Amino acid sequence: MNPCILENLKSIMILMRSDIRNRRGEEIVHLFHRAFLNQVSNSELCEKMIEMMPEWRGWLIYGEKTDQVIPDRLLAFVNLALEVMREVLHAGEFEMAYDLADMLHVLPDVIADNDKASRRSYWKIFVVSFQKKWHCNIFHKFY
Repeated sequence: MNPCILENLKSIMILMRSDIRNRRGEEIVHLFHRAFLNQVSNSELCEKMIEMMPEWRGWLIYGEKTDQVIPDRLLAFVNLALEVMREVLHAGEFEMAYDLADMLHVLPDVIADNDKASRRSYWKIFVVSFQKKWHCNIFHKFY
């Protein structure tokens, strides 16, 4: 995976949290999800994001860097979280979407730390807390 995409995940989720009711939220998540799945390049992602949200220009990282190895389990987790986020935005469940953005924006730093203690702490603080708050276990299989 292109490490720039992970950095853009962090930035996009921070920006989305600050305006979670943005009418383009679902479209933004869909576009990012396509980049995450390698259906569009990071540069294409940035160009399209800036077309939609010109004020985000200074927040996004252009470029195509060498691949970073990320465990399949984490990739599947992000994939599911993005799918759920798009669904809850579509349903107008903005508080849940905010919590998903909050959960996702930290993950690139956890991946960069690349240690078990950081991952364990992340799951406990963000993922388990999310599931308890929303009375769901959709991410249970990942920890």
